[in-house]
Amino acid sequence: MLATVLVTLVGSVLSGTHPADALPWCFRAVSLGLLSFPFSAMAILFWLRLLELRDSFQDAPPVNEELLRQMAQREDRVVQNHMGSVVHIKPGLLRAVLIRAGLRAVGLAVRVFATDGYLGSMRTIHFAHWAIVNNGSRLMFFSNFDGSWESYLDDFIEKAHSGLTLAWCNGVGFPAARFLIFDGASHGRRFKAWARHSMALSQFWFSAYPEYTVNQIERHARVAEGLRRRTLGPKEAGIWCADL
Repeated sequence: MLATVLVTLVGSVLSGTHPADALPWCFRAVSLGLLSFPFSAMAILFWLRLLELRDSFQDAPPVNEELLRQMAQREDRVVQNHMGSVVHIKPGLLRAVLIRAGLRAVGLAVRVFATDGYLGSMRTIHFAHWAIVNNGSRLMFFSNFDGSWESYLDDFIEKAHSGLTLAWCNGVGFPAARFLIFDGASHGRRFKAWARHSMALSQFWFSAYPEYTVNQIERHARVAEGLRRRTLGPKEAGIWCADL
């Protein structure tokens, strides 16, 4: 109904007709659009699956050993580590639309479900950010995390491989995905090899709390929140004391 009203107002302004005269035609156009949605969705899925079946990926992509050595020299200096990655985006109109829709979906899902300071059941991620750069030709990823690079990716593979596949499956060489969220990052060995190949050397990166893990930061935040409150019930006080 809202779409019909908006289309009617716009149509009447553009055509110079009275809204009452434009309403039946606009209602019919909006109805046909809604009725055609399932068929359009099926056509897009069919098109996507054809592209996925034709995609190529590298089972063992080449890795620059000198670059890995320089990255290793910058790791484990503080509690946290950093990952930077830049990959080419697969060409085509559908890919350009899907990668933007996928990143937006991941961002919205995180805002809705990750409201307790953690990314789902993963307790090691301080920061993660995807961005499309180079006039839409490349996907850049930055992240700060606790522990080693291997354990960080293991966390993603085991607990969030669907979201990881959705965000990264439109990158050139990514392990074969199915309907944007299946397979892909769940192939642990292939995904790790591709991720290592895609990594770029970061000359510097920022950490707000370089000496603390995610769990320690969240515990300190709970202690500070308890101190700000005027009163605590017996159960709340017990939980607060456990954080000390």
